[in-house]
Amino acid sequence: MASALRSVAKQRSGGMTMVTYRPIDWMGREGRCAPMLSDTAVAILAFLRTIAGGGACDECVGVYLGVERRQALESIRELVDASQILCTVTACGFCRQRRLVARVW
Repeated sequence: MASALRSVAKQRSGGMTMVTYRPIDWMGREGRCAPMLSDTAVAILAFLRTIAGGGACDECVGVYLGVERRQALESIRELVDASQILCTVTACGFCRQRRLVARVW
């Protein structure tokens, strides 16, 4: 099964052993392996999945995660490129302002 396939790379740096997992157990919408996501992008995706039927603008995402707006925008763009979320111009689920809102599809 594909979920059993994981490449594990161990690196030694300064006496610490770091384990990096490369998940290849799911495919993107186009049928190719999905790219690796940054920690901020994974946190944004988890946050957006908790919002029932709505989405959040970049400013609300940044405030919730405690990151700058620029970093939130870069991670949202990363998720759009990975076909995990989409953005629409509508009212934000938190601040209720009409803005570009990220949502899971």
